[in-house]
Amino acid sequence: MALVAVFSVLLVQMEIPEEAVIEAMIQARNKKMFFILDPAPAGGITGRALQYADLIVPNKQETKQLTGIEVTDRDSAHQAAEYFDQIGIKNSIIKMGEKGSLVYENGKTEYIEGIRVKAIDTVGAGDTFAGALGFALAGGANLVDSVRFANVVSALKVTKQGAQAGVPTLDEVRDFCEERGISHYLSKTIKA
Repeated sequence: MALVAVFSVLLVQMEIPEEAVIEAMIQARNKKMFFILDPAPAGGITGRALQYADLIVPNKQETKQLTGIEVTDRDSAHQAAEYFDQIGIKNSIIKMGEKGSLVYENGKTEYIEGIRVKAIDTVGAGDTFAGALGFALAGGANLVDSVRFANVVSALKVTKQGAQAGVPTLDEVRDFCEERGISHYLSKTIKA
């Protein structure tokens, strides 16, 4: 846990034993780190894990499993975000795949449109999104800009084969943004 002391953001999933995750969460909370919970797999999430999250980033299937709400549009995504707020998680990003993401931050919402691409391999897109989100937040970007960045990175990832091999570099992200005419609003806020 010594590394926990040098970072500002902790991102975890429930793919390792719960006790290890809970201990990391406790250490992060004690060090005033921002804690992101990517509830994958959703079946591994417990009330103990939820109580430490500053931000939860479920996809549609994970949202349904955790809230009972089927996310089909912005309204249902907003209902799910309000559910998380009611149980104590004040910030959430409801990922809706190619339909974009709903950002819920302390009672305020903003919808971030998806980026249309020809998907070749979607395996790892959620992990890529979460990693890019954590990278942007740790680099000093606000939550909405961090989600915009994560949308770009995950959109670019699905255009390539391989869960890990398909994850783009920061230079590839910049080139993709230039080719698409997407403002690279993070170049001034993220210190890579």
